[in-house]
Amino acid sequence: VRVAAIGVIGRLGDASSVPTLLSIAADSDPELTQATTAALAGLPGEKTNAELAAQLSRVDGNALAVLIGVVGARRIDATDSLIKAATHTNPAIRHAALKALGATVSPKEVSVLIGPSISTTHPEDAKVAIKALREACVRMPDRDACAAELAAAMPGASAPTQASLLEILGAMGGATTAR
Repeated sequence: VRVAAIGVIGRLGDASSVPTLLSIAADSDPELTQATTAALAGLPGEKTNAELAAQLSRVDGNALAVLIGVVGARRIDATDSLIKAATHTNPAIRHAALKALGATVSPKEVSVLIGPSISTTHPEDAKVAIKALREACVRMPDRDACAAELAAAMPGASAPTQASLLEILGAMGGATTAR
Protein backbone atom coordinates (compact mmCIF):
# COMPACT_ATOMS: atom_id res chain seq x y z
CA VAL A 1 0.00 0.00 0.00
CA ARG A 2 2.85 2.40 0.84
CA VAL A 3 4.51 1.75 -2.53
CA ALA A 4 1.25 2.48 -4.35
CA ALA A 5 0.74 5.68 -2.34
CA ILE A 6 4.28 6.82 -3.12
CA GLY A 7 3.58 6.21 -6.83
CA VAL A 8 0.47 8.40 -6.64
CA ILE A 9 2.46 11.18 -4.99
CA GLY A 10 5.03 10.93 -7.79
CA ARG A 11 2.31 11.36 -10.41
CA LEU A 12 0.17 13.99 -8.69
CA GLY A 13 2.54 15.72 -6.29
CA ASP A 14 4.61 18.85 -6.62
CA ALA A 15 7.56 20.53 -4.90
CA SER A 16 5.73 20.43 -1.57
CA SER A 17 5.89 16.61 -1.72
CA VAL A 18 9.71 16.53 -1.69
CA PRO A 19 10.27 16.61 2.12
CA THR A 20 7.72 13.85 2.71
CA LEU A 21 9.21 11.64 0.03
CA LEU A 22 12.71 12.22 1.39
CA SER A 23 11.60 11.19 4.87
CA ILE A 24 10.31 7.95 3.35
CA ALA A 25 13.59 7.53 1.44
CA ALA A 26 15.39 7.43 4.79
CA ASP A 27 13.71 4.04 5.38
CA SER A 28 15.98 1.05 4.87
CA ASP A 29 13.37 -0.91 2.88
CA PRO A 30 14.77 -1.24 -0.68
CA GLU A 31 11.29 -1.41 -2.21
CA LEU A 32 10.30 1.89 -0.57
CA THR A 33 13.60 3.46 -1.57
CA GLN A 34 13.09 2.46 -5.20
CA ALA A 35 9.49 3.75 -5.21
CA THR A 36 10.56 7.01 -3.58
CA THR A 37 13.37 7.50 -6.08
CA ALA A 38 10.94 7.02 -8.97
CA ALA A 39 8.41 9.38 -7.37
CA LEU A 40 11.00 12.11 -6.81
CA ALA A 41 12.28 11.73 -10.37
CA GLY A 42 8.73 12.06 -11.71
CA LEU A 43 7.62 15.17 -9.84
CA PRO A 44 7.14 17.98 -12.38
CA GLY A 45 8.46 21.50 -12.48
CA GLU A 46 11.29 23.89 -11.85
CA LYS A 47 10.03 24.51 -8.30
CA THR A 48 10.59 20.82 -7.66
CA ASN A 49 14.14 21.10 -9.00
CA ALA A 50 14.80 24.07 -6.74
CA GLU A 51 13.38 22.21 -3.71
CA LEU A 52 15.46 19.12 -4.49
CA ALA A 53 18.62 21.23 -4.71
CA ALA A 54 17.75 23.03 -1.46
CA GLN A 55 17.26 19.72 0.35
CA LEU A 56 20.85 18.64 -0.40
CA SER A 57 22.06 20.55 2.64
CA ARG A 58 19.24 19.32 4.88
CA VAL A 59 19.21 15.53 4.61
CA ASP A 60 21.73 12.78 5.29
CA GLY A 61 22.10 9.02 5.16
CA ASN A 62 20.02 6.94 2.77
CA ALA A 63 17.78 9.91 1.97
CA LEU A 64 20.80 11.93 0.85
CA ALA A 65 22.02 9.14 -1.43
CA VAL A 66 18.54 8.90 -2.98
CA LEU A 67 18.30 12.67 -3.34
CA ILE A 68 21.71 12.92 -5.01
CA GLY A 69 20.73 10.20 -7.47
CA VAL A 70 17.56 12.10 -8.34
CA VAL A 71 19.50 15.36 -8.74
CA GLY A 72 21.78 13.61 -11.23
CA ALA A 73 18.90 11.93 -13.08
CA ARG A 74 17.08 15.25 -13.41
CA ARG A 75 20.37 17.00 -14.33
CA ILE A 76 19.86 19.70 -11.72
CA ASP A 77 22.72 22.16 -11.39
CA ALA A 78 23.91 21.64 -7.82
CA THR A 79 27.64 21.27 -8.37
CA ASP A 80 28.80 22.84 -5.10
CA SER A 81 26.60 20.57 -2.99
CA LEU A 82 27.57 17.53 -5.05
CA ILE A 83 31.28 18.30 -4.69
CA LYS A 84 30.81 18.48 -0.93
CA ALA A 85 28.90 15.17 -0.96
CA ALA A 86 31.70 13.56 -3.00
CA THR A 87 33.90 13.80 0.11
CA HIS A 88 31.30 12.38 2.51
CA THR A 89 32.33 9.61 4.90
CA ASN A 90 29.58 7.31 3.59
CA PRO A 91 30.72 5.53 0.38
CA ALA A 92 27.15 5.27 -0.96
CA ILE A 93 26.81 9.05 -0.74
CA ARG A 94 30.25 9.64 -2.30
CA HIS A 95 29.45 7.31 -5.18
CA ALA A 96 26.02 8.86 -5.75
CA ALA A 97 27.63 12.32 -5.80
CA LEU A 98 30.31 11.28 -8.29
CA LYS A 99 27.66 9.74 -10.58
CA ALA A 100 25.51 12.87 -10.31
CA LEU A 101 28.49 15.09 -11.10
CA GLY A 102 29.09 13.01 -14.22
CA ALA A 103 25.57 13.87 -15.34
CA THR A 104 25.59 17.53 -14.36
CA VAL A 105 29.00 19.23 -14.40
CA SER A 106 29.56 22.00 -16.89
CA PRO A 107 32.60 22.15 -19.19
CA LYS A 108 34.34 24.48 -16.74
CA GLU A 109 33.86 21.98 -13.90
CA VAL A 110 35.10 18.73 -15.47
CA SER A 111 38.24 18.97 -13.37
CA VAL A 112 36.22 18.13 -10.24
CA LEU A 113 35.98 14.60 -11.63
CA ILE A 114 39.56 14.34 -12.82
CA GLY A 115 41.00 14.63 -9.31
CA PRO A 116 39.07 11.69 -7.79
CA SER A 117 39.77 9.65 -10.91
CA ILE A 118 43.53 10.06 -10.56
CA SER A 119 44.16 10.01 -6.84
CA THR A 120 41.63 9.32 -4.19
CA THR A 121 41.79 8.78 -0.48
CA HIS A 122 39.18 6.08 -1.04
CA PRO A 123 40.44 3.61 -3.67
CA GLU A 124 36.94 2.15 -4.07
CA ASP A 125 35.84 5.52 -5.51
CA ALA A 126 38.21 5.45 -8.49
CA LYS A 127 36.05 3.24 -10.73
CA VAL A 128 32.97 5.31 -10.00
CA ALA A 129 34.88 8.54 -10.65
CA ILE A 130 36.29 7.26 -13.96
CA LYS A 131 32.82 6.22 -15.12
CA ALA A 132 31.40 9.63 -14.12
CA LEU A 133 34.30 11.39 -15.86
CA ARG A 134 33.58 9.44 -19.03
CA GLU A 135 29.90 10.39 -18.91
CA ALA A 136 30.77 14.05 -18.41
CA CYS A 137 33.42 14.18 -21.13
CA VAL A 138 31.30 12.43 -23.74
CA ARG A 139 28.48 14.96 -23.32
CA MET A 140 30.72 18.05 -23.36
CA PRO A 141 30.13 20.47 -26.26
CA ASP A 142 33.83 21.48 -26.41
CA ARG A 143 35.51 18.11 -26.57
CA ASP A 144 38.87 19.61 -27.44
CA ALA A 145 39.01 21.58 -24.18
CA CYS A 146 37.98 18.49 -22.25
CA ALA A 147 40.61 16.42 -24.08
CA ALA A 148 43.26 19.00 -23.13
CA GLU A 149 42.31 18.66 -19.46
CA LEU A 150 42.53 14.88 -19.64
CA ALA A 151 45.88 15.06 -21.41
CA ALA A 152 47.21 17.43 -18.74
CA ALA A 153 46.19 14.94 -16.06
CA MET A 154 47.99 12.00 -17.67
CA PRO A 155 51.47 12.53 -16.17
CA GLY A 156 50.18 12.38 -12.59
CA ALA A 157 48.09 9.26 -13.14
CA SER A 158 48.96 5.60 -12.60
CA ALA A 159 49.31 3.37 -15.66
CA PRO A 160 45.83 1.82 -15.21
CA THR A 161 44.31 5.27 -14.79
CA GLN A 162 46.16 6.52 -17.87
CA ALA A 163 44.63 3.62 -19.80
CA SER A 164 41.18 4.64 -18.54
CA LEU A 165 41.79 8.26 -19.53
CA LEU A 166 42.84 7.12 -23.00
CA GLU A 167 39.64 5.09 -23.27
CA ILE A 168 37.67 8.20 -22.36
CA LEU A 169 39.52 10.19 -25.01
CA GLY A 170 38.67 7.53 -27.56
CA ALA A 171 35.01 7.57 -26.58
CA MET A 172 34.88 11.36 -26.86
CA GLY A 173 36.06 11.70 -30.43
CA GLY A 174 36.82 15.21 -31.70
CA ALA A 175 39.75 16.76 -33.53
CA THR A 176 42.18 16.78 -30.60
CA THR A 177 41.47 13.20 -29.60
CA ALA A 178 42.08 11.99 -33.16
CA ARG A 179 45.70 13.17 -33.05
